[in-house]
Amino acid sequence: MKTKTEIRESLDLSDVMTGLIAGLSTFGIKYLDYSPQNFSSSFKNTMPLIKREAKKNNLEVRFNIIPHPMYGDSIKLEEEIMNATGNGLISFDSPGGGIRIKVFSNEAHYFLENLPGNNEMYYKIAKEFLRNYREEVNSKIE
Repeated sequence: MKTKTEIRESLDLSDVMTGLIAGLSTFGIKYLDYSPQNFSSSFKNTMPLIKREAKKNNLEVRFNIIPHPMYGDSIKLEEEIMNATGNGLISFDSPGGGIRIKVFSNEAHYFLENLPGNNEMYYKIAKEFLRNYREEVNSKIE
């Protein structure tokens, strides 16, 4: 049986997605070109940092992102993106377009305050995701 100090608070994918969107907003990001493959790959490459930061904040990561071996996308991630759309955090431009972040930078703190962990953790996650996303997108430009 775990003692109270060993019990960790859960960190779910919805928490990280909300924190990622709010963090990107604080960096002034309002729009991302979107492809499920690039987004999933970038998120997967951010997972080691997410796990390290969660451990520092005594959080138990309750998800993993494994892109489909053939298509490169993640169903779990796609579902969370749709949830974020339904919750008004993001919107999609016309089909084939991108993700528009609807959280204003001055209101991002409201979302971050209600998530497990601390703001700094989500800023680090957003920064790492953005770095990975830029690498992914740039590597596919011909």
